[in-house]
Amino acid sequence: MQAACASRVTNPSRLVSALRLLTSLTQLFALGFWLGAEWLWWVAAWF
Repeated sequence: MQAACASRVTNPSRLVSALRLLTSLTQLFALGFWLGAEWLWWVAAWF
């Protein structure tokens, strides 16, 4: 059986770029937690 959601993707490049952006933000927040919560709040304030 094929995945139904895979056939609905009209532009895979947008999906890939969105996943890369989500991954980058996740890594940024993980780095913030590793360095300290104060640094994370400063970064979160810009968004």
